[in-house]
Amino acid sequence: TQPIWLITKQEQLSVEGNQLLSDRAILSLIPLEYPQSLWKIQPQVLAKNLESHGPIARAKISRQVFPLSLKIEITERRPVAITQLKSKVGAGNSQKMGWLDAEGNWIPLESFSALERTQSLPTLKVIGFTEQYRKYWHLLYQSLSRSPVKVFEINWQDPGNLILTTELGIVHL
Repeated sequence: TQPIWLITKQEQLSVEGNQLLSDRAILSLIPLEYPQSLWKIQPQVLAKNLESHGPIARAKISRQVFPLSLKIEITERRPVAITQLKSKVGAGNSQKMGWLDAEGNWIPLESFSALERTQSLPTLKVIGFTEQYRKYWHLLYQSLSRSPVKVFEINWQDPGNLILTTELGIVHL
C-alpha cells in the first residue's frame, strides 16, 4: 500500500525482444490501470493476455524491484507469407488480409507497421487459405522453404489442384 511499491506510469514498463512491433504497440495491449501495486499485478495473466494477440508468440513478464518496474520479454511471430483469410460468416463469405507465420498462425495485416520500414516484407503470396488448411501449412511451408526452386505464389482455391507459381513456371499438384 505504500507509494514506493506502485507502478504509477507506463514508463515503468520496459519491453525487450521486439523487432517488428513497436514498444508503444505492445504496451497498448497490456490492460493496466495506474497507479497499481507491484504486488497485485499478476504477470502470468498479463503474459497470457499478450500471447492471445496475433503477432506475439510468447510473452514473459517479471517484476523488478530496483528500479521499480515490470520487464516484458516477447517473442514475435515472423510473417512468411501474405494471404487473404476466408471465413464463412452467416450465409456469406468474408475475407481479411493478413500474414501467415511458419506455423500457419494468421496475423492481421496492420499488426506489423515496422515491416514496411525495414523492407522485410515476405514475397510469398497465398491465395485461398482457409482455417482447414492450417494444419497442412507447416509441412507445406517447410518443404517449399527448402526447395531450390523459388516459389512466389500458392493457390489453394481448388482443394483438388494446388497451384504453385515458381521461377520455372506454373506447377499443378
